[in-house]
Amino acid sequence: MLNRGLIVLFISLGVVFLVWSLMYQFPGGLDPKEKRDKKELTNSDMQKTLDQPSRYTGRQINIYGQVAKDPEYDSEGTHMQVYLVSGANDYYVVADYPARLEKDAGDFINIKGRVGDTFIGRTDDGLELKTIRVTAATIVPSTPEKVLAPAIKVQKTKMKRVAGYVSITIDRVEFADFETRFYVKLGNQGTGPAIIHLFNSYVNNDGDMMSLQPNQAAGYKEIPIDLPAGAQDEGVLVFPAMKPNTPIKLILGISGAGWERELKFDLIK
Repeated sequence: MLNRGLIVLFISLGVVFLVWSLMYQFPGGLDPKEKRDKKELTNSDMQKTLDQPSRYTGRQINIYGQVAKDPEYDSEGTHMQVYLVSGANDYYVVADYPARLEKDAGDFINIKGRVGDTFIGRTDDGLELKTIRVTAATIVPSTPEKVLAPAIKVQKTKMKRVAGYVSITIDRVEFADFETRFYVKLGNQGTGPAIIHLFNSYVNNDGDMMSLQPNQAAGYKEIPIDLPAGAQDEGVLVFPAMKPNTPIKLILGISGAGWERELKFDLIK
């Protein structure tokens, strides 16, 4: 008969082998597929989700989009076509929400929920639309930036310059695939108005001179040209896409009664 020491040794070796086997098959304690299935799908995952919808049914989503047309309502809730952007690609999905939710075409929203089945229908232009349904748990307001040009990097600066009685602060810079956004705060502590010369403002990005881009289409809040006495305001300056880790200098012109200045912001040196 085996003595007690050998029995303990065999049991110990068996436990070690079992633990090693589990770690080998499930590193980190979870099957890689189970880990993958717990990850939320975002806008960047839409192409593969549309290519193989049955594979992703039931997966959690966290997406940003724009309501493409006025929603439809019935006894089961709210149904809306939603326009999504991911890099150079854009998509439509159909979102179902289990209650009446007042939204309008053009609204920017964030949807959290799960991937449903395939939807086949038509757009307002009469084109066939084959996409996925999304069962929404929550639909909340979002912003044009997050929907149309999500930031790939955010550089907080809070750099302040003062000209006369006017202060201008660059709160942060957001780098996106096709544009760069400067978030600006302004204050006029004087007794007279000031003028912000946006038309001749520019950025020196590592030797490349870049002019201001119009931002009306995206719906970003615009910087006011006229800043009355005592006013405080804020807005977004939009320039072409820049590389986050290269030197960036923003130049803004400003003037008041009898004076004119050019403010320089060395945001990234």
